[in-house]
Amino acid sequence: MRLDLDVSGGIQAHSIEVNGMDSHANRSCMQNCEVQSDAGSNNSRHIDALPELRSAVRAQCRRAGAVRAARRTPLRRMSDMCASTASADVCRPTSMTVGQRDSLVIVPTYNEVGNLGRLVPIIVEQGPFDVLVIDDNSPDGTGELAEQLAREYPGWVHVVHRTGKLGLGSAYVRGFTYALANGYTHVFEMDADFSHDPEDLPELRRALLNTDVVLGSRYVAGGSTRHWPFLRRFISQAGSRYAGLVLGLPFRDLTGGFKGFSRRALAALDLDAIRSNGYSFQIEVTYRLHQQGFRIVEHPIVFEDRRVGTSKMNRRILSEAFLMVWKLRLSRAAPRALGEAQA
Repeated sequence: MRLDLDVSGGIQAHSIEVNGMDSHANRSCMQNCEVQSDAGSNNSRHIDALPELRSAVRAQCRRAGAVRAARRTPLRRMSDMCASTASADVCRPTSMTVGQRDSLVIVPTYNEVGNLGRLVPIIVEQGPFDVLVIDDNSPDGTGELAEQLAREYPGWVHVVHRTGKLGLGSAYVRGFTYALANGYTHVFEMDADFSHDPEDLPELRRALLNTDVVLGSRYVAGGSTRHWPFLRRFISQAGSRYAGLVLGLPFRDLTGGFKGFSRRALAALDLDAIRSNGYSFQIEVTYRLHQQGFRIVEHPIVFEDRRVGTSKMNRRILSEAFLMVWKLRLSRAAPRALGEAQA
């Protein structure tokens, strides 16, 4: 399988050659996936050297069926899959690209061993999405599973282990710091429990190309919730309306955790100044970015109650959210100027 395309930035036309396994069965697929010049130069480079080609290779891999096979058997080693596939038109990168990268999906976890092994392959299947799992020392073995997935998807899945259950907000702040340090241009938040559909990621990414922040919204036209009791939905909607009224925010879903940020928006946030650590984190981040004049849009999503495990929502989290909106309203801390944001 061969894919020809032009690469901007002063690099001549290159082609991607996705080769089959050679006689050494233990070689990784990536060792046979190289970028070669049309002139037949021996100066071939691994695909990670050209981040703009990475999405194209992933598309070819998906068409070859490798990622869909991984979705059915998420913990099977990709090198084994290559060796056992007749055509072996399969590849995986062995390391992250150097410099600018496309999209990172941050997935905080605590006791999500029943979900994570199925979730990660589906995220990877969607396009140019890397995954950062931030595990809070889950006693059910989620952290160990995340490490195994990182070995299955080298260069695409990364893991941060924390010493204990330190909170949702601090997990996302850790993820934002990681994303900025590693050059990602689009950064997404999502839950590990399938309440957020990973197949919505491409739509959110497309929406983010024309704005600074995209909020996956349950409460705009086209959005909805499934398998939620009336009281849970009422509390969620009332919480968003309450926060919007107090803070002067025009958005209908302020408490949702499925959203995307441009690098420019994240770079403008003073991450050290964020006070929230529970679900009010979502409100605070949106409020701070809205104060700074960033463009924020809502995009409809369907929210489905978790399939496996138990919800982390409790009264303490609700109380924190109730009080935090007033702390934000009364705070006189000046946000960073929009012009200070890093490109």
